[in-house]
Amino acid sequence: MPQVKMKNAPSLDAWLLAAPAGFMAFAVAWRVGALDLMPSAFISALVFLGVGMVLTIAWGGSESSVQAGSASTARGDAGPVTLPAPRGGVADDLKVIEGIGPALEKLLNGLGVYHYDQIARWTEADVAWVDDKMTGFKGRISRDNWVEQARIIVKDGPEALRLRTKTTDE
Repeated sequence: MPQVKMKNAPSLDAWLLAAPAGFMAFAVAWRVGALDLMPSAFISALVFLGVGMVLTIAWGGSESSVQAGSASTARGDAGPVTLPAPRGGVADDLKVIEGIGPALEKLLNGLGVYHYDQIARWTEADVAWVDDKMTGFKGRISRDNWVEQARIIVKDGPEALRLRTKTTDE
């Protein structure tokens, strides 16, 4: 079946939390506020929509891939695992990886990639997803072997990569 991409799809979690808030607002308005059924329902709907929208905006929309004709979501084009911020508030110096300069490091950070181990775990699908986001730098990840370099750094440390690079340059 073909896949349908949904950009900025609302987070289901946000709406799952908004529903109880709406029910609670209805109960409070109806019982405690002694309002009639219709005004209570109206207040409930406003709370549901307000909470749902605020949480969706706060958590951000996501790009998801859905199988056409199916209710299940597939990882498909979801991309690599990303982080909202660097772990411990400190990002790795991604510029240690040959082929990543300041501009690409900033772009990767903007995508939620801050650490060597994130890059080391990329699959071919993840590489394609990130590559698609790198306007003007397409093909760089594979050409410069970022994933392999990141794996070396994770396993043996940044100095091991520097030594290997220095050895191959001589």
